[in-house]
Amino acid sequence: MNRKVILISGAGGTAFGKKEVSTFVNKLSQIEGIELTIVGNGEESIYIDDIIKSLDNIPQEQEVTIIIQSHGEMKGGFYFSLADDSTVSSKQLFQLIRNKLGEKSIDVFTQACHGGGMLLDKEELPEGSTLVSLTSIEEPNIGIAYGRMIDQFESLCGELTAYNILDFYLSNFLNSRSKPYIAISGQPTIYDLDAFLKTSQAKQIIFDNEHFSKLGETPRYLEVYKKMQNMKSEWDIFAVDYGLAMDICLNDLKNKGLVNNKNQTFDNRVR
Repeated sequence: MNRKVILISGAGGTAFGKKEVSTFVNKLSQIEGIELTIVGNGEESIYIDDIIKSLDNIPQEQEVTIIIQSHGEMKGGFYFSLADDSTVSSKQLFQLIRNKLGEKSIDVFTQACHGGGMLLDKEELPEGSTLVSLTSIEEPNIGIAYGRMIDQFESLCGELTAYNILDFYLSNFLNSRSKPYIAISGQPTIYDLDAFLKTSQAKQIIFDNEHFSKLGETPRYLEVYKKMQNMKSEWDIFAVDYGLAMDICLNDLKNKGLVNNKNQTFDNRVR
């Protein structure tokens, strides 16, 4: 059965709009093995009822990935801004999703500013659900790297899981010191990939030939890995290589069984 992918796009204002959402829809439509549902066009207001309706008639055995494009803010908890007059907290949204879909694990991915705040509500989703935010609680999303990813999204291979999208983003597009996060419902740790580059954890990563091969066996990979082994601070990794460094950290978490690996990852190099 094809994976259900739900693309939710609130009113993006100056950050994104109909053109950007239309591009994403076009790219997603080129990916085989998914059943795509669209909620919002990046310009018109959407409401919580629109999101809940998109969850109708999903079989229990069908896997689900929800991609949420919106503005976001922290105000006593994290809130997705769907329009000027429409917000929903991640806590309420996750509770409604669980009530609708039951106890099967799902994937949630967002680029929202301050999106790391939604990970604080991860236990509202069924155990084993994977949540990814491209930003920390404190930071906005500049959006340049995310936009580049969307423009080439049809190149993503494998299941459209939150893990695979993050892997694709980090290994190909992120060239700044933005701080992506990944967490699993039912596990206590929220993984700050940037933190691996500020502690001795990066030095302890064992070289993974499979990951090296998957990313094209480039000299750049070897250079970044060597820097990680000898780094005195995160500043030893240039911003242009930050995404690749964090992807090496993400792969290490996968190898240790700390983040979901229920779907095989594939060669996600952009060609």
